[in-house]
Amino acid sequence: MKGTRVVTMLVHAARKGTHPWWHSPAICRIPQRVDHELAQLLSEEAIQFARVGVDALLISPIPQMIWGVNPELAALVRRFHRVGVKIIVHLPGSADWDTRDFSGPYSADETVTTLLGRVRACIDAGVDGIDLGTLPLTHYGPNSAERQEFMHLLRLVMAEVANTDTLPILTSSLPHMDDADLKEILQESWFHHLRNDTFLDIEWKNPELCDAIANTFMNRDPLGHVAAWPALPYEDSELHRARTLFTLALPGATYFNSPPSDAISPSFVLLIQQALRTRAEHGMGTGSLAHVRGLTWAGPDCLVLMSAQVLVVFNASDSTVVVPSEHRPLVSTGVLPTQLNSDTPLAPGQCAWFETARVRPRVFATE
Repeated sequence: MKGTRVVTMLVHAARKGTHPWWHSPAICRIPQRVDHELAQLLSEEAIQFARVGVDALLISPIPQMIWGVNPELAALVRRFHRVGVKIIVHLPGSADWDTRDFSGPYSADETVTTLLGRVRACIDAGVDGIDLGTLPLTHYGPNSAERQEFMHLLRLVMAEVANTDTLPILTSSLPHMDDADLKEILQESWFHHLRNDTFLDIEWKNPELCDAIANTFMNRDPLGHVAAWPALPYEDSELHRARTLFTLALPGATYFNSPPSDAISPSFVLLIQQALRTRAEHGMGTGSLAHVRGLTWAGPDCLVLMSAQVLVVFNASDSTVVVPSEHRPLVSTGVLPTQLNSDTPLAPGQCAWFETARVRPRVFATE
């Protein structure tokens, strides 16, 4: 169309060279508390997680499994290590032990001695990471004694981890906060992953979604922090699959929830497997990310990203989008065309990745 202008806006530059594993992992979160029975079931399914392409599991064992020398936790870690999958242990305060959902705020009700004892138990078991859930920083004033005390507690945990040979990573979540508070926390923290509620507190529409992604990188890239994308609450729906596929396309560390063991569908497993294989083959975890606007077939409510060299299309509009045949489909939550060189329709709420023809935008913007 005459006068049409395609604009590609770079929001994150590719990371060059080699990188530690935690810069770009796909981490599967097990929502249920891991007791003796579930630990055994996970051990039996370890090879399945590896075949899907999961880099690490985030688990929350019962407190008895995180104290002293626990052979059960150590055996679970060794089993997953044998198939190339790492283990991150969620380590909440005592107030969180009896809840089903372990995404709530961290509680420091346990003594420092108990907390450090649990950290040492994790280290002795050979875990690859320790997760502290959601930090309760919004409950404390910036200069309050409570906040200073909590930051001191975190430094003790960090020092304990730093004195080990295995060097497990530290991960956590941040509550919603303004950019000034967020930057302060990022500057003073030593966490490898600090997830925030990027996708949990916005409407999945343009420009909110586009702006939230750009803001995440804008706050983290200058400080060298890895973007860590939180797991979306699991739903057995096509929209949840589309949002999960979209999140897996983003550079950095991406978390996703495992479905309940009695609700795992083969089609969902296949979708994740295809996405993670494509993510690894194209280096999407450490690649660049750009927003693409002005494509005549996309429309203003269809979000189009270029992740590494993969075109990612999330249809947030109310009508079907037809992606031209020059973009070859790789993964999709919709029905892929059965014939080669065919256009790919995406219904509202669907997401797909494409091996794209080289884009030659007339304008290239970095801000």
